[in-house]
Amino acid sequence: YRTNAQKIAIFSQGIKGLNRYPTAPPSKQFAVVDEDTKKVVYRGNPVAWNDRKVSELSGDRVWFADFSDFKTPGRYHIEEPNARFRSFPFTIGDGVYG
Repeated sequence: YRTNAQKIAIFSQGIKGLNRYPTAPPSKQFAVVDEDTKKVVYRGNPVAWNDRKVSELSGDRVWFADFSDFKTPGRYHIEEPNARFRSFPFTIGDGVYG
């Protein structure tokens, strides 16, 4: 992500169809974690999409996590404790596409 760009992560819970799997919905908080120090550097609250309705196209219930106001350059990942989710590492910085 660029430093001043919009930064959004998506959490999904497969309810029906091919993507169905037994997982818990996301907790009320997610964390952005520094890859080097393993310290939480940002906390936020995921927001339900479409009033928690299951998407007819995907069969998923979806939440989005906006952490756009976090602008510190570095390498991070996102953790969501309820579903035991950890994202792949990502970079925030102005030269990420260079």
